[in-house]
Formats: sequence, structure tokens, C-alpha cells
Amino acid sequence: MAETTNPNGGASSWEDKGFVVCSSSDKGKDGYSRASTSDWDAYFYFNAIDPSYFIDDDGSHWLVYGSWHSGFALVRINPETGKIAAVSSDDYLTGTVLGDFDMGFPWAETATILKQNGYGTRIFSRGTSRWQPSEAPELIKYNGYYWLFFANDGLDVPYQTRVVRSEKIQGPYKSISGVVTTNDVENNSGGTNLFPIVTHPYKFDDSDNGLGSCYGWVGISHCAVFSDDEGNWYYMSQQRLPADIAGINASNAVMLGAVRKIVWTPSTAQGSDLWPMVLPERYAEIPESYAEKITKDELIGEWQHINLVYNYAVMDEALPLILHKDGTMEGALNGTWDFDSDSLLMTFRPNSATAVSVKVCRELNWEAKPRVPTIVYTGTQKNLSATYWGKQVANIVE
Repeated sequence: MAETTNPNGGASSWEDKGFVVCSSSDKGKDGYSRASTSDWDAYFYFNAIDPSYFIDDDGSHWLVYGSWHSGFALVRINPETGKIAAVSSDDYLTGTVLGDFDMGFPWAETATILKQNGYGTRIFSRGTSRWQPSEAPELIKYNGYYWLFFANDGLDVPYQTRVVRSEKIQGPYKSISGVVTTNDVENNSGGTNLFPIVTHPYKFDDSDNGLGSCYGWVGISHCAVFSDDEGNWYYMSQQRLPADIAGINASNAVMLGAVRKIVWTPSTAQGSDLWPMVLPERYAEIPESYAEKITKDELIGEWQHINLVYNYAVMDEALPLILHKDGTMEGALNGTWDFDSDSLLMTFRPNSATAVSVKVCRELNWEAKPRVPTIVYTGTQKNLSATYWGKQVANIVE
């Protein structure tokens, strides 16, 4: 950590404040022999990268960090110094911060001793391996829950985002279907494929526009999540163009930043248990002349629908969907649909056993030239291993 009173003062204005935390081993100081290059068990317990700083409602300061090894670690921070906090009692959550913790060695014979040495409580683990394809934890608080966003898989093509939640900052964190990720330092169990899917490699179809330039996006993850003064939430992350696009001299190497809006959608049809879902099109300020309330008649017509499902390094592509005035639909989904203009929830009923409510919003159609306003949706369901994304391409009055 470094500190300055003048961020524009150049390198000499920054004072090195020293060590905060580092990677740590539960295999002792010399426990890193590898039987082969595919032996991942030799790795650190906590890998100290990708820190996310969080200040709770009670003023307590926290750091969550970790990547790819045994999961994510949570430590409490002394707000006066930015270092690991020493707390007045055994209650790590609410005890008074007395000063900086006297950190022990970053190696020990067990993970429990590492925790005692100050390197953190594990609040998430994707699986049993030391080589876990998850990183970049991002922690927020909303509606009484702590929400932990994280990146899954390799950062080139397959990179995608998931989210879990907890009633307490130290966990246990659960998926939308109730799968518990571990906060037990000695137990390497966890969730290997947790839902909901927040982002995933995807592609809308641009054939109707004759553009031939819509490649879709991959590697959408490693996010920052934030809100504005009006209570709107946003998801900002990297994203990449797919592999082997003509004219790019290094395949899949073009990495851009993008912002998408988060909307809170129910985990059951028309339910009250809300989860953060990301709109498929990138955020843009919609003209005020177009910002009026959405009506059901506007939704009738042609759409592109994406079942955002987990396919390693495979793009989820859009399929045509038609919403009819009589409340039926055909194409990517069959069955019935309806819309509540007050909640902006459209509910799909593709069969008698399944109903999914999606949030409907106005955004720009980024695949059109020139870009034009359109209507998009996002949503999921706790028993559905997929997220629904959609974009209207034509409003047809029947």
C-alpha cells in the first residue's frame, strides 16, 4: 500500500506504507514439490491478488482477495492504517478495532493456523482442486444481503461471471438454488458450477441488418459493481472480441472495457426474492423522448432470444422469438407470455412446469447502424441453469 496527499505529484509524492497481505501456504515453508506439471496440489492456499475493498454499513472495513488457488479470503482492515486489523474480542465482525494485527508467517501446517496468523477466512471455494478457475471477487451489499460476484474460467474466451450471496459478510455464501460455498478453512468442498450466470460469451444475430460486423463478445468478466445517487446499479468489466477475427493481428487480444446496467429480477416468476442480473446490451443514456413507460403493445413483434447457458469457451447465440398480441409466442420459446407494466416484468411460460420473469428495459441496439433505441430483457429462475437475454428487433402491431 502507498499513500499520498497529492495524486498528481508524481512518483516522489507517494509514501510506501508497506505490506498488507501476501500469498500463503498451508503446506509449511517448503511444501511445494510437484510430481508433474499437472500436479496442482502444490499451489498456495490463498493467492493474494485481485483485492476488492468494502466498507460495511456499520463503518467496518474489509478486504476480499484471491484467485485460482483454494478460493477467496476475507480479512478485516484497520481503517486508520489500511492494514489487517486487530480486534478487541473474538467477535471478528463487530469487535472494536484496536490497531494492526501482528501478522504471523505466511506458511503453516494447516489452513486453520494461516487464519490465526492473519491471512483471512475463506468465504468461497469453487471446488476441491488447488487449481480453481475462479478469481476477481467483488463484494457489494443490497437489500440485506452481501453479494459476491466472481469470474469463472480462463480470461481469454470462456471468462464469465457468477454471483452468490450471504446474510453475513463471512458467509456462508449460497447460489440461487441454495448451493453453499464453503467458509470452512480445512474443507475444500465448494460449488463447481454455480448459478445464476451473470455474463457469458454471447452473440446477437445481425443478419437482418446486413452488417456482417457483429462478432459478439467473449471474456466478459473481472467486474466492478457500483451504484449511482439514484439507486441504479451498474456492472463494469473487460470484454474481448472472439478468436480469429480478420484484421486483428493477435487473435482474441483486443480487450475493451464496457458498462452494463444491473436490474434486480425475481428468482421465481413474479416473486419477491431479487437477484442481480446484467442487461445484454451495453449501457447508454436513452434520449428523454424515448424514456416513457413501456407498454405491452410495444413488446409485440420480433425478438432475438439467448439462452445464456454454461458452455466452456462456446458463445451462446441468439435465436428468433416472436411475441404475439394474443399472448402466445413461437420460435426460441413456445407457450405464452404476459407483461406487468408497473413492475416491468415479462413472464414467459414455455410449458406448464416452467415460468420465468424477466425485467424489461430500454437500451440501445448496438448491432444496428446507426444505433437505435430498442427494448431488452434479462432474468433467470432458481431451478433454471440458464439466464434469459433478449433484444427486440421489430415492433409489429397485429
